[in-house]
Amino acid sequence: MEITRRIISNFGFLLQVAGLLLALPIAIGIQHNEIQPVASMVATGFLSFGLGFILNSFCERKELDEKTSLWLMVINFTILPLVLMIPYIWNNAFSSGNPIDLVTNAYFETVSGFTTTGFTFITNAESSLPISLLFYRSLVEFIGGVGLIYILIAFLHPKQSLDNYAETFGVERLSDNLKRVFLSVMLVYTLFVAIFTAVFYLVYSQDLVVASAAAIDVLTGGYQPNVTAGIGVFQISIIVLMLVGSLNFRFHFNLFHFKLRGVLTREIKLYLGIIAVATVLVAILAWINPFDSLFHVISMMSSTGIDYINVAATPPAAKILLIVVGLIGGCAFSMAGGIRIQRIQMLIDALRNRTTKLVANS
Repeated sequence: MEITRRIISNFGFLLQVAGLLLALPIAIGIQHNEIQPVASMVATGFLSFGLGFILNSFCERKELDEKTSLWLMVINFTILPLVLMIPYIWNNAFSSGNPIDLVTNAYFETVSGFTTTGFTFITNAESSLPISLLFYRSLVEFIGGVGLIYILIAFLHPKQSLDNYAETFGVERLSDNLKRVFLSVMLVYTLFVAIFTAVFYLVYSQDLVVASAAAIDVLTGGYQPNVTAGIGVFQISIIVLMLVGSLNFRFHFNLFHFKLRGVLTREIKLYLGIIAVATVLVAILAWINPFDSLFHVISMMSSTGIDYINVAATPPAAKILLIVVGLIGGCAFSMAGGIRIQRIQMLIDALRNRTTKLVANS
């Protein structure tokens, strides 16, 4: 019973935070005079904050441990989307006349964004959704992609058990103060969104909200902006942002702390080497120019999934190679998925050590 009360109370706190964050898309909606979307998000915000307040009132909030943290994660990724899907239903974002389809589509869309999967039932979201709802969609993606839930839960942990929590969720100890590391994650990725919002505003869309949504989408590897073929500033900036999202946080942490000697680790060098080799091979096998090859190799390895060539029409060998680099994935402690470069490196080191021992014993 004590564990249940602790989980419920802390879930209430996270609901309150989610409710407060809706102030951003609500302000955008008011600025653009979008009455219905604003009403839906105000209702969602009040429900989220109010429900969180009730859960906090009935259960005294206490510090978490590893078991309660895991349960809280499960509840957040399954129950919180039930609240956050309300604006999609309220505005019928899918133009569906079937209530069951509308609810299931809304839940699917919310979970897809929250987990940065990027599947969507909304056709051409940038033109079909109200601007405030478009930003709301990307905000949900940013909350899930940057790991805001993980960060908030870290601050609910007692200091003595934070090491175990960080190890469980693959967070590197980059500083003696782990809470500072968690906070740095949020600040650094928010800064990247701000920088590339400015870039996309100049080269993609002269609407600041659309530009920021595109920056979030590319960084987190979720929903896709509209990208056409060609070698332009927009395509180059997407490559850079995909790469930024797939590099480990140690790289960003050292870079922002001017620890330049620790920037190019063995993992980063191996990752860049695989990208270089795969780019050359895909260009040859698919008979496409090196830039297009680089774009799609990084897109696969960073788990972003943005494409502008007909991958289905490429030769089987090129498809297999793209599958392989997708399985390899990006660096550990990054936005990318896959097996991760760090594990590949550990496997290579293990094979080298075994070979060395066999040679020594023979």
